[in-house]
Amino acid sequence: MKRIIVVVAIMAIIFGCEKDDPKTENDNTDNKSSNSNNKSVKYKANLVLKDIDLAITGSPEDIIVTDIDNDKDSDIIMIERKRKNFLFTNNTLIVFKNSGNGSFTKVDMNDNFTKFNIHNYDVADYNNDGYKDLVIQKRQSGSIAEGQQALIFYKNNAGRSFEYDVTIKFKDVVNCFWMNDFNNDNKQDIVILSKRGLQLYKCKENANYGSAELLINTDKVSDIRILDINGDKLPDMSLYNFSDRKYYIYANDKGKLNKLYSFAGVYKACYSDIDNDGSIDVALIGDGADRGIYKQVKGKIIKIFDLPVMENGGAEWCDINGDNRAELITSFCKDFMHYVRIYDNKNGDTFQDNKQTLFPDNKIPLKHGNDFIVVSDINGDKKEDILISAYTKSNVKRTLSAIINKYTKIE
Repeated sequence: MKRIIVVVAIMAIIFGCEKDDPKTENDNTDNKSSNSNNKSVKYKANLVLKDIDLAITGSPEDIIVTDIDNDKDSDIIMIERKRKNFLFTNNTLIVFKNSGNGSFTKVDMNDNFTKFNIHNYDVADYNNDGYKDLVIQKRQSGSIAEGQQALIFYKNNAGRSFEYDVTIKFKDVVNCFWMNDFNNDNKQDIVILSKRGLQLYKCKENANYGSAELLINTDKVSDIRILDINGDKLPDMSLYNFSDRKYYIYANDKGKLNKLYSFAGVYKACYSDIDNDGSIDVALIGDGADRGIYKQVKGKIIKIFDLPVMENGGAEWCDINGDNRAELITSFCKDFMHYVRIYDNKNGDTFQDNKQTLFPDNKIPLKHGNDFIVVSDINGDKKEDILISAYTKSNVKRTLSAIINKYTKIE
């Protein structure tokens, strides 16, 4: 397979200036103070909107940003979905390796993933060799149920290629799955969503799994997040239950889930330590009264900031100005236009919808339907950038855009 070099093209709309000129008409300035080393340091936020041309003909979706070759650069894995008559007819998994400056090379997969449609996938080092492997769920045209009962494991050959390892079949049709070390034994377990609900399959050894353990007795869930929320070094879980329109946070108690909190009218959550106290905090997105930004204080979650109603869209945390405090980035749709809005983290306790200092009206108009946000260092400058996947106006194909972070220190 021919290797394709991918170029990052600058869009016509640029917010901020890449030159050293200290003042331009579109400068986006937000002065901050940092308490590190007891010195006051000011920063200037400067974000540049770019297109990422991956030279694909379909829509880039289900994107995971990870490091496949351990070179500390952010690589991109995605499903290229192609539509015909508004139906997905061909879904191919593609891996792009980052050259270190935001340009990407398509990895030669030896046609491993072009023989069948991809339904879902995840990334995890299931064989503990130090490299992120691929676990793939395929959708067969002849028997969808049969194809969706199996997970296919591909081991990572030091980032050069992926090689087929083993196929594991399950009793139930798998709607979605997630890889994670659920009991902290340094083995990658599998959480599966099926008609029976959320089930846990614990790993005995390399890609060898035990019987199912029921975690949650419903399949009416989405936005499943698996991470250590309460600081006990075990992965907890949060999810949206669309049967009662509530968002739940569960604690992991030796592989069993105990409900900690429920929030009405919330459909999405994103996590970060917003005040650098070592505890994970959360922003809850939705149209209910419980939406907002919450801090974790002495094991309890306390609301500190109200967020506006968002009936759709995405959210993520990103330090856009180098003060070591993450800002909240949200995407949303209003009056048939889609925007990105940034909430400035002042001190870990106070947030501001910063309408004047970051962007005009604090909105970045993007193509129709920006509801997917990933934060990662794309161009290797050790600053967090923002990836946004958006549908074109025809609502048929997505494009991938990057908001490149170019904040500077003000001497």
